[in-house]
Amino acid sequence: MFYGVKSMFNSFIDFYMLLKKNLDDCEVPYPDYINNFPKIFKLLLDLLKYPEITKKERLLISAAVTYAVLPNDFIPEKNLGPYGYVDDIFVCVYVLKKIEEIRGLKLLEKVWEGDNSFVDILELSESKSKDFLTSKDSNIVKKILKFVGLID
Repeated sequence: MFYGVKSMFNSFIDFYMLLKKNLDDCEVPYPDYINNFPKIFKLLLDLLKYPEITKKERLLISAAVTYAVLPNDFIPEKNLGPYGYVDDIFVCVYVLKKIEEIRGLKLLEKVWEGDNSFVDILELSESKSKDFLTSKDSNIVKKILKFVGLID
């Protein structure tokens, strides 16, 4: 890896560790599915290490990772605590579902480090995050995906 790329990747790993710490230290109750976000985020980072990941997939992953680290996205963490991760979860899961459509589950399940079934976590995270988002604004999913550049 080039120095700049390695340094940037390490910054994303630092963000992953920060996510885990923020959720571990949080004293406010929040839905359990949000606890999956650090592992979902790390899965995206780990996929970038695999040479078989195509340019298209890398662009999708990069879009999700970039959105996740934005401090002032659609639902900022600083305003809502762990609930601020829901839009990030949705974008990351959306990208993982796109990668699943392209290549199937084999590599995703291989790279997944979660304790529970990858498919179960993916489905739960998609449905719960989408339900939360659309309960606030029925058009927010489209707004977020357009902002990230994942749809026209």
